[in-house]
Amino acid sequence: DDARGWRAKPTKKERKERQQQQMQGQQLQLQQQDGAATPDSDGQATPPSSGGDLLSASGDVTAQSGGCTTVMLRNIPNKYTREMLVKQLSQEFRGRFDFVYLPIDFKNRCNVGYGFINFRTAEACDEFVQKFNGVDVRKCLPGLNSKKVAEVTPARVQGLDENVRRLRNGPVMNELVHHPEWMPLLLDEDGEEKLFP
Repeated sequence: DDARGWRAKPTKKERKERQQQQMQGQQLQLQQQDGAATPDSDGQATPPSSGGDLLSASGDVTAQSGGCTTVMLRNIPNKYTREMLVKQLSQEFRGRFDFVYLPIDFKNRCNVGYGFINFRTAEACDEFVQKFNGVDVRKCLPGLNSKKVAEVTPARVQGLDENVRRLRNGPVMNELVHHPEWMPLLLDEDGEEKLFP
């Protein structure tokens, strides 16, 4: 850490070690904490700061996921659209995820670099983590020439119903209703889009 509190990007080994330490107490914290990536005053979903918080735990989350179904996918190229993300997810997980939200920077009209995905089962979530976490974005999210590496972390808010409730009741919906392509997306068991309640 430097004087401003910025952290150097940890190595993959350091992330795994930190994850193993953090995951042990995470399930208890998830039950006690009623937080999420919440809409801020600008209407954007803002994750808590990185470090030791619940949303930014990184590394191998499959080892001790404890039934996690909602994840935050980080390092999404900013020009990636919700449709591109759903198309890529559907190649291997069609019908296995029921919620996708890719927060948008309303001023720049592009995503903010992370998104939320809820899977129907913890097993599907674990499989997603194995296939996406630590993988070169050009391989797991093709279509744009990005040198980023995808990172998957457990979301603080778990489950479809709770994610829908939080977004539906948040101020960000006032802006999203005017841009259907930015809305959170719900999918049925066949991978077909459903209306956001």
